Amino acid sequence: MIQLAGYDVYYQEANNETRRRFRDGLKESVEMASRAQVTLAMEIMDYPLMNSISKALGYAHYLNNPWFQLYPDIGNLSAWDNDVQMELQAGIGHIVAVHVKDTKPGVFKNVPFGEGVVDFERCFETLKQSGYCGPYLIEMWSETAEDPAAEVVKARMAKAGMVEAA
Repeated sequence: MIQLAGYDVYYQEANNETRRRFRDGLKESVEMASRAQVTLAMEIMDYPLMNSISKALGYAHYLNNPWFQLYPDIGNLSAWDNDVQMELQAGIGHIVAVHVKDTKPGVFKNVPFGEGVVDFERCFETLKQSGYCGPYLIEMWSETAEDPAAEVVKARMAKAGMVEAA
């Protein structure tokens, strides 16, 4: 599986041409991946182009290829104005991995676990009830942490407990 970032541009200003190039490049990438039998998984991002499962599903329908799937980041989903539980349910059958991180509205990085707005327990419960049984991967930004290794241990323990409880 190859995780894709849903950006048409990052530092430049997006426009119709950047979005067209993104679609064309994505279509070509999926065709190459399918020939090699490699799944491409689109992450839900901190960027308007791909900030919801609903938007990513639009690309899944456009591409109509089983080698294109979704990799939601529940932190990114929660930091936007999304109905997170509805989005997770909408993606069932297309979700192949889940990023786990905490965020705040408009703040996508460097939010310690437990200090943001992500309702981890509800997200894990929704995914479990929907039949999801794939991997959960912790995404961490620790440039500002005094002890990054301790933050990793804390996050892993918290995630494990919440997934078990769901």
